[in-house]
Amino acid sequence: MAKVISFINFKGGVGKTTLAVNIAACLAREFAKKVLLVDLDAQANASIWLLGAELWRSLAIRTAMNKTAFGLFSFKFDPHDVLIPLAESSAGNLDGFGLIPSSYHLIGLEDLVVRKKTAMRSDGYYVEGSEYRLLGRGIGPLLPAYDYVILDSPPNLYNVTRNGIYCSDYIVVPCIPDTLSMFGLKLLLYQINRLVKRAEAARGAVNPVVLGVVLNKKRPVVEHQHGTDEISSMVDQLRARPEFQCVDARTAVLDQYPVRDLIDHAKAVSAHKPLCLFAPTVDAYEDIKAVTKELLKAMEARE
Repeated sequence: MAKVISFINFKGGVGKTTLAVNIAACLAREFAKKVLLVDLDAQANASIWLLGAELWRSLAIRTAMNKTAFGLFSFKFDPHDVLIPLAESSAGNLDGFGLIPSSYHLIGLEDLVVRKKTAMRSDGYYVEGSEYRLLGRGIGPLLPAYDYVILDSPPNLYNVTRNGIYCSDYIVVPCIPDTLSMFGLKLLLYQINRLVKRAEAARGAVNPVVLGVVLNKKRPVVEHQHGTDEISSMVDQLRARPEFQCVDARTAVLDQYPVRDLIDHAKAVSAHKPLCLFAPTVDAYEDIKAVTKELLKAMEARE
């Protein structure tokens, strides 16, 4: 049964999609895992990256929206519609790598979830938090076919992201190691912790935990080293607070394995390939492999 991992940060520009796509592909390529990448962001960056704009647009139109992540929320997604766009490639092989692309219609889900909550309350059958379990119900039938499901979340903590949190086993937080990102990270972890506690109350299940904070776009400058130290110190403080259920002693700050700010990341996007197929020998991919290995070790330590 697949482990579900949400990549979350409500701050834009931290490279969340870059990490989600490359780590998902690395799991398939280097570790022979069966991986499903689900693009939950209506901006569809991961989908356009892997499929190209033309193919993605053909899937995102109204007549095909149930073949996208939107179908997971409407329970009309057919497991046979999972795309494996990179299974055969002259640059390599990604057998076992699946993609559920995004749709513009995910924007409308925010209003639909609120209306569903109101309707359930007026009927007297509302169950606290049930509006955040739609994705879990939709994705459930897919889990036996994969080792990992990677959720690339939108840059917010609204209803779609909350659905991802409620059905996740783990949360990975990408973060740029600078002072401003450190303050944003602290607020993000507070909000995730609040949602995780609500998830436990609503479903009576084990809480998702923050598996790790991945330091992304790191540069060899003093400011980024100071930011790294501040982030590590802040997470250490949260570990010591028992009310912080989503952060514990095994939550890793991957300060020894940062992902550097290298041009090959952008080149891979332009080539519509993850790094493992675009340039498997470059330093940028070595960073991805190191982070992926550490995240696997962190999961194994919890199982």
